[in-house]
Amino acid sequence: MKNLKIGNRIGLAFGAILVLFLIVSTISMVSLRQNNGKFVDFFNNGHQIDMQTLEMRRDIQSAAKNVGYATMSLDLQTTGEYIDAAEADLEEFRNKIQFLRENYQGDQSMVDSIENTLNEAQPFKDQVFKLARENKTRQAADIFFESLDPYFTKVQDDLVKISDDASKGANDNYINAQKAAGITQIAVVALQFLAVLATLGFSIFTTKSIVAPIKEIEKAAVEMSKGSLHIQLNYQSKDELGVLADSMRTTISNIGNMIDDISNLLTSLAMGDFRIESQHQEQYVQDYEPILMAMCGIRNNLSEALFRINQSADLVANGSEQVSSGAQALSQGATEQASSIQELAAAISDISNQINVNAQNAKEARSTSEESTRNVAKSSEKMSEMNQAMMEISDKSNEIGKIIKAIEDIAFQTNILALNAAVEAARAGEAGKGFAVVADEVRNLASKSGEAAKNTTLLIEESMHAVDNGTRITAETAKAMQAVVEGSRRINTIIEEIALASDKQAVAVDQVAQGIDQISCVVQTNSATAEQSAAASEELSGQAQIMKGLVEGFDLYEGGKKEETESRSMESPSETPVYAEDQEVPALTIDPIYFEEPSSFGGGKY
Repeated sequence: MKNLKIGNRIGLAFGAILVLFLIVSTISMVSLRQNNGKFVDFFNNGHQIDMQTLEMRRDIQSAAKNVGYATMSLDLQTTGEYIDAAEADLEEFRNKIQFLRENYQGDQSMVDSIENTLNEAQPFKDQVFKLARENKTRQAADIFFESLDPYFTKVQDDLVKISDDASKGANDNYINAQKAAGITQIAVVALQFLAVLATLGFSIFTTKSIVAPIKEIEKAAVEMSKGSLHIQLNYQSKDELGVLADSMRTTISNIGNMIDDISNLLTSLAMGDFRIESQHQEQYVQDYEPILMAMCGIRNNLSEALFRINQSADLVANGSEQVSSGAQALSQGATEQASSIQELAAAISDISNQINVNAQNAKEARSTSEESTRNVAKSSEKMSEMNQAMMEISDKSNEIGKIIKAIEDIAFQTNILALNAAVEAARAGEAGKGFAVVADEVRNLASKSGEAAKNTTLLIEESMHAVDNGTRITAETAKAMQAVVEGSRRINTIIEEIALASDKQAVAVDQVAQGIDQISCVVQTNSATAEQSAAASEELSGQAQIMKGLVEGFDLYEGGKKEETESRSMESPSETPVYAEDQEVPALTIDPIYFEEPSSFGGGKY
């Protein structure tokens, strides 16, 4: 019974209840039918016969009364009416005799006796009706009372007997019907009680057989909804609830195994072991399969990411060491460069000072040169005057001494000017070579002028005798003075150009000094930045080594093969890609975990 399907079990219970109901209904219907038959028999054979005999007695009495009235009536018409009424009553009576014959279940001889009595009374009746129509009332009455009325009385007696017998039968039928109804009622009540007991028994049994396992399964489901999988589900059967219980046990077992599997995976990942594999791969089916794929994707992507991080840590460590070395070298070079720039700035400052001095000297030389030019111009004029005076030397011999004195002064000043010009030419270097030649020439001319003055002094006494020679010398001196004027003008132009160039050089040197000061600031800033970069690079290298050490603590999984992280570390340089400075390091690509087949994760294991 326990292994029956719930539908069959419920159908069996309701079938039994239906059978009991049909039994009770059948017995009730049979009893009702029997009682109905008894009541029909009571009505047809008892009550109807009793009523029929009563009516027949009224009919026979009415016939006797009409016959008696007919014998006593003196009016023939009235007599005829009474006779007709009596005939009608008798005819009705005879018809009812046929009903008694057909329905009376008692002694039919009494019905025959009534019919025979009527047949026997027929001659007397005809005789009485004949006499009554002849208005022989006295004779008719005598025959009626003496011969006909006893037959009517006998018929009534027989009807009373039939009525009594029918009443007795009806009473027996009623009593039997009452007994049958009581028995039927007791039987129906008993069967109904048995049906109720059977219904309750089937209901309780069916309810317990369904509710008990449902409650056990419900309790298990509630415990599952609370997160507990340590559930004892003991119900076993071959019905639907047994199948459901088996499915629940299988589900609990599968979910428990998968949760243990996932917990084992996450614990291993948390401890750095990425080579963990599923111990219950076969249970990840249909809607559970994406969980396996997701776990495989997490493991592979994390392993790949950590592998790339390890490579990047190696690259960062190497790069930071190179950057640190370069930054240190740059810092040292910047320090040395800053020292050299400071020395260069000092030298430029000295050069600037010297150029400023040269510019000042050039300005002074220009002023002196202009003064000399003016003096030379005056000398030229004087020479012209002296030439004229030489023409008039005879007249002005007294003034020769003064003129010679002026010539000596001019020669002395020219000699000093030439000496200064030589000094300035020496200072000017290559630019002053031409000026040195002119200065030397001027000095020679000044020497000659001095000697000429001396000679003139010596020869002044002979001047008068050497006027012609003096005139010639004066002319030559005038030409020389003209050349000196021209030279002085050229010297003035050169000195002016030197002064302008000195001013430009001073401005340029000042700008160079400012630029060097800026370069010195930039170099000092670069030096400080390089020192900071070196310190940051060393710190970055240390952090990269720490990160590499952390990553090496993971036992990674790569390409479906279990390999140690150390096999991919810096101990194997050939396996670590080295990128050029201008080469872009490839970015880490995380593959979507829901777009790969389980076979791509090492045969579906994780």
